[in-house]
Amino acid sequence: MMKEYQKGFEIIQELISKRWIPEILYSIASGNNKYTSILNSISFLSQTELQRKLRALEEYRCLDKKREQG
Repeated sequence: MMKEYQKGFEIIQELISKRWIPEILYSIASGNNKYTSILNSISFLSQTELQRKLRALEEYRCLDKKREQG
């Protein structure tokens, strides 16, 4: 059980230490849940870098990309 917590802590540390991840998570927590609103809320963040970081957050299962039904 302790090893699972250690691994989780290491993943969190790794993500937080990456550039833009804390800003992206803060933006989402502040209510910006659409790609464009996240991008507009963070100065100097490029579209390419936002795509990369969102993909990384999805891979670590920190985010779940929701698809619109319609």
